Amino acid sequence: MSFPNAVDLHVKVCGDVRKTYPEDDEAYLSLSEEVDSIIQYDTQFPRVERFRLEAIGLNIGAADDVYSMEAQRGPISLSVPLALLPDVKHFALSSNGHPDPSELWVSGAPLPVPALETISIEIIKSAAWDVGRFVEGLLTKQKQRGEWEAFCELTVKDNNPKSEGCTRMKAYARDDALEWCKRQSRIYDDVVLMEY
Repeated sequence: MSFPNAVDLHVKVCGDVRKTYPEDDEAYLSLSEEVDSIIQYDTQFPRVERFRLEAIGLNIGAADDVYSMEAQRGPISLSVPLALLPDVKHFALSSNGHPDPSELWVSGAPLPVPALETISIEIIKSAAWDVGRFVEGLLTKQKQRGEWEAFCELTVKDNNPKSEGCTRMKAYARDDALEWCKRQSRIYDDVVLMEY
């Protein structure tokens, strides 16, 4: 199936974040196969310029019960097939949980991603490390390819269901965007060190 005239693509994948077996250490949700079954090859959506990917944990709510909190902390793994969208310029990732995005790999190396102009992320604060690491990889590679001037802005929005209309959003231009990503990694490293 091909969509040669589509310029805007919004993919929303959902599921329950849970332990598959009682002895599992943490709850998780894998949505990579679902995303991969929608976007399969690079001529399927040849003109898409805007791609929005939502990863939703259906059992994540604003409640403070143990099941909702466990689901919110569980990773939601998903592939982000930007390399299969040859004209993509604007990418948005949204989740109510803890997304763990990854690039597409072939023969042990990630496929090259087109030069992005904007990246928007809507995530809960505790997911910033994984998403920041992913975005840092995208931006670093774009900079190394000499396509840094194409990138304009990273927008980060707090997607906490407890915010109740008090949404926090910040925008970061080029180098500030890369610095935000690196800062998330440093914050994560500090928290891990404090836990030991």
